[in-house]
Amino acid sequence: MSTKLTLSLNEQTIADAKRWAKSHHTSLSGLVEKYFQSLTKPSDNLQPLASKTNSLMSMFSEYDEGLSYKELLDKYKTTR
Repeated sequence: MSTKLTLSLNEQTIADAKRWAKSHHTSLSGLVEKYFQSLTKPSDNLQPLASKTNSLMSMFSEYDEGLSYKELLDKYKTTR
C-alpha cells in the first residue's frame, strides 16, 4: 500500500534528483523509497565496501563524524 509523503527540499536538489531518476529509469518516489529502504536494512545484508572506498574512509578520524562537508574541507585543506 502506498502512502503520500510531502518533503520540502531545495529546488536545485529536486531538479538534480529528477534528472538522475529519469536517467536511471525510475521515479523520484521510487528513488526515495529505495533510499529509505537502504537506511532501514539490517547492516548484515549490506554488500562489502570496495577496497578503494575503505581506503578513503580510513583517512578520516572518528572525531570527524558529524562534521559538515565544509568543516571537513577546512580541516583537511592542504596548500598546493
